Amino acid sequence: MLLHSQLISSKHLVEMFIKTRVFTKIKNWPVILGDYFNFSPGGTYLIHLNKKGLLRLRRGTTDKWSVHEIVLRDDYRISSLPYSDCNIVDLGANAGVFSIYTALLRPNAKIYSYEPENHNFSLLLGNIKLNHLPNVKPYMLACTYKPRSNKLYLGSDNRAYSLIKQPKTPFKLIKTTTLKKIFDKSKIHICELLKMDIEGSEYKVLYSCPKSLFKKIKRISLEYHNGDKSKNTGTELGNFLKKMGYKVEIRKSPEGIIGMIYAQRS
Repeated sequence: MLLHSQLISSKHLVEMFIKTRVFTKIKNWPVILGDYFNFSPGGTYLIHLNKKGLLRLRRGTTDKWSVHEIVLRDDYRISSLPYSDCNIVDLGANAGVFSIYTALLRPNAKIYSYEPENHNFSLLLGNIKLNHLPNVKPYMLACTYKPRSNKLYLGSDNRAYSLIKQPKTPFKLIKTTTLKKIFDKSKIHICELLKMDIEGSEYKVLYSCPKSLFKKIKRISLEYHNGDKSKNTGTELGNFLKKMGYKVEIRKSPEGIIGMIYAQRS
């Protein structure tokens, strides 16, 4: 696991300088570079975005990878979202990088941000306050197929906490909700973008949704995690979304374990 993390970190570092977006999107880019080299482990630091935004991250963690994937690489394709006044649901918000950056790009959007783990959620709240973003609505909940208390399995990567059972892994009890309840509670009639990064729970969430709910969701950008069941693969999830009326693009990672799915109503 440590070796895998080191390989991902090295890959991110190389990509940053090959594509040079780090220089155009982050004002104080040497600070995030220092975190990659672990110059000052422990504590937090601020990333100053060229969009006049701030992100507080934890040193020596994978928080910086979220900046790389969401801000620099645009994995969720926020920049191409053709809406300004819209509803966006962020499942697996973590420290809030997606929610904050999207709110800066789309200041008229309403962003419903869901993160169940208390330390991540605290950082999410702090980042919302730092940027004075009343249009980001935070909820300390996970999304799955039924509302109840559930075990959230922890680990060394604070971005990879999961509801999927992991033997001999510490856990904490958290509260969960469903996608339908999220839409009903916030009275979301149309969702222009559903973003999902929920570490394997994407299958239960989407497979358990009523068909009528998909008609309210224009776009889905999600990170999938191949599981141990035949239906729990990116390919099968893509096929399911096609049946729900979406045009689907699947982008597999070189490792083949995870990837991205982009779904748009046709």
